[in-house]
Amino acid sequence: MKLVLIMLTVMLFRVSATESYAQSTRINLSMENSTVKDVLKGIESRSEFTFYYNDKVINTNKRVTVNAEDKNISEILALILPDCDFKIYNKNIIIMEKKAEETKATQEGKKITGVVLDAFGPVVGANIVEKGTMNGVISDSEGRFVLNVAPGATLIVSYIGYVSQEIKINDQASYTITLREDTETLEEVVVVGYGTMKKKDLTGAVKRVNLENSPAVSNMSLSQALVGSTA
Repeated sequence: MKLVLIMLTVMLFRVSATESYAQSTRINLSMENSTVKDVLKGIESRSEFTFYYNDKVINTNKRVTVNAEDKNISEILALILPDCDFKIYNKNIIIMEKKAEETKATQEGKKITGVVLDAFGPVVGANIVEKGTMNGVISDSEGRFVLNVAPGATLIVSYIGYVSQEIKINDQASYTITLREDTETLEEVVVVGYGTMKKKDLTGAVKRVNLENSPAVSNMSLSQALVGSTA
């Protein structure tokens, strides 16, 4: 039973780390009149991702020019492969041909812009996806995004630790989206000396200590402040 719990904990940390890496990875890439295949190799050399695709479906010999500065990978892929979809599994990116109806909806859609915020400012790496499709982007370093969507579409905006929001697209062209923390998820997490764990996975005893009334002494370390406060 203990072995199973350890394996589940490791898997959870790996999934969380992969999601965080995918959202935060930004690269600089400048390539002129290069094949799509060479651009993908350039991305691989600058990140920990590996691409998988079918040469008979994806035209990797197409010539493109990329001048990307501090861009996330999804933005670069949307530029060089506008008619393709991609999915991330661990640190593997699978590229596939976009369905005809999705391509048509994107071409006939409207361009919208927006910014994703929380209580402290811009949210970097938030996922903005057109509901029911694979059409989506990730917010940039200022929390901003640009996306072409079908008329009347619904956006799903999500980020780890926040409540997902659904935004119905109307005649408005620009949107400001404020995310709020998912308190239910946060309450299930306990901070321990070597990281964070789910309460249900915690096997040791946990005690809460309030240091607000502790005497203010200069050069006092955390361990010294806890003396006499808990066993």
